[in-house]
Amino acid sequence: MLAPHVPRCKTLCYDVTFTSSLPRLATDFPNTAHHLSKLVLKASVANGMTGFLDGTEVTHFPFPVLQDLEIDGWNFVEIYTNAGWWFEELLKTSTNMVHTLAISQYRPMMRGEIQHRFLIDDAFPLLSKFRRLLLDNVDFDCTSDENPFTHNIEPESLELCSLSGPLTAAMLEKFLHVPFLTIVRCPLTDLGAFPACALTLRNIDYPAIAQDLRVLLPDWDGYELRIDNCPGFDDSILDMLGATRVLNTTTGEERLNASMLVNLSIENCHGFSIAALRRMTEARKIFIAGSTSDDLRDLTVLIRNVPTLEAEDRQWFARNFGDASLWRYDMDIWERSRICRANWAWRGVVQRPMFEICF
Repeated sequence: MLAPHVPRCKTLCYDVTFTSSLPRLATDFPNTAHHLSKLVLKASVANGMTGFLDGTEVTHFPFPVLQDLEIDGWNFVEIYTNAGWWFEELLKTSTNMVHTLAISQYRPMMRGEIQHRFLIDDAFPLLSKFRRLLLDNVDFDCTSDENPFTHNIEPESLELCSLSGPLTAAMLEKFLHVPFLTIVRCPLTDLGAFPACALTLRNIDYPAIAQDLRVLLPDWDGYELRIDNCPGFDDSILDMLGATRVLNTTTGEERLNASMLVNLSIENCHGFSIAALRRMTEARKIFIAGSTSDDLRDLTVLIRNVPTLEAEDRQWFARNFGDASLWRYDMDIWERSRICRANWAWRGVVQRPMFEICF
């Protein structure tokens, strides 16, 4: 019924319960869809048929301008295993496009009494070619290896959602560097490091997050940290960010924890105090002011849905942050500040410390 209209669509979304209800590539996409840039194939339950390939040999790629593909894990495994060239054709649509691959929902299928699991290691050469990669609630196997996978291209943005601790850790060990890393509802205990310049932690509600971050963040060299709806984020993490550690016991050389951090965003977290935030910002300012390093920068802080801010706190932040401002409407200041900071970097303008509060 939809097949005649597909060639005129720009976005096509299928969100069904069973994988067998998804469209068939051979029969539902018989013609080339010249305008389709986003295709969503979502299913939450595998009922023995993956649907998209339908056991048919695929010989053509009907989406010449496709940029964004969201697909369930069962169909991803089926296409990768039996028609891997299909993804390669997707990546060839245009070298100037930002290709996004989102894989959501996967549990190993039972065939008789045998559980067939998928080892994602072999797919890394393919996955690393996508500019944006998202894995959500998938139970893939991934070997943990001290030697990361070596490749010339890595995702610009990697988002891991609702994965197990071992899978999260193994995935991050495969990448030497990811500019933008987002972790949502994943435990951090098994992680060895954050291989990212900009890190977002969202909806992580297990009690040990404070202990894990106190271990992971001191050596982190990223410049942006965003914490969103993490109830376990508390004063101990802020005190750690304001502390130093000794690098050389002979010379007494010290290094600021998370020393490259220049942008901190805390949203929807109520486990910390304004007093701890003040201690952290003041300690970092004092250390940076007395440092001879040209790499250290003052901190920009964004707080949204904060604990009660007293008048004395407002005055303190106004004195210590030259561009202090209060925001009373909701907007994505994080994206705006990222764009502004990029413009400053290109123009060679020194970033001034800033404190923003959103109610």
